[in-house]
Amino acid sequence: MLVSESVNPFLDGPFLYEGVNFSKIKSIAKKSAILASLFLSQYSTKLQDVPSNRFIEKNPIIVSLSNKEDLSKTDIVKGFERLGDYYEKRPSINYHILKDPMEFRTSKEGISFIKNEEKLKLKAYNIGDGKISIGYGHAEDEDETYLRVGDSITVEQAESLFDRDLRIAEEGVRRIFKSFEKKGKSVYISQYMWDSMVSMAYNMGVGALWNSEIISSLEDENYIEAADSIITTRSDSYPGLKPRREREKDLFLKGLV
Repeated sequence: MLVSESVNPFLDGPFLYEGVNFSKIKSIAKKSAILASLFLSQYSTKLQDVPSNRFIEKNPIIVSLSNKEDLSKTDIVKGFERLGDYYEKRPSINYHILKDPMEFRTSKEGISFIKNEEKLKLKAYNIGDGKISIGYGHAEDEDETYLRVGDSITVEQAESLFDRDLRIAEEGVRRIFKSFEKKGKSVYISQYMWDSMVSMAYNMGVGALWNSEIISSLEDENYIEAADSIITTRSDSYPGLKPRREREKDLFLKGLV
């Protein structure tokens, strides 16, 4: 195998790389960083799409290797072969657009996207699930709201409700990434991903988004899997949502692949 041949010179003897003995490394983070550098030194010229050390270090394959107390030459070679196959077979990803999600607010394009999906309604109507909706998809429980079917609001009132609901959705998405950080994971995304996630949180609720496969895939930085999961999220229960989920998936992937 090409990978086996390329890494063998580094792995002879006590698994030395840049003067470090793998058998003596106790820090998992340090081991991950060294393994990522070793992998990139062999693959950076062989693949079109190889991310930075920061992304490689958090790949489940590297994490698994780093957690081994007795890391053998065979373990490393086989792990690198699997990692190489992973990057060869998946769509090319543009990592340059990924940033710290804490920097983001919903863009003008994202706001227009959400408003266009929700459609402005100035008269209250019954959604059919125990809620009454008005404005840009603002919904309240039928038993708790002052709204009654047929009640009217102004455009200005609709905008005010939208701004409030948007802030709730944004804060919910932000909490998701804060939960990643508490686990020691710094997951970077694009502005388009942020806008797409806020759109979903606005529409289905933060809790439903949080518990979806989208988030579990995103936590592992499996961006393509996360995007694929958007299509079926809540659209199985509400088939009318499928076209919206398809558009949210397209927005999520914009500029990424």
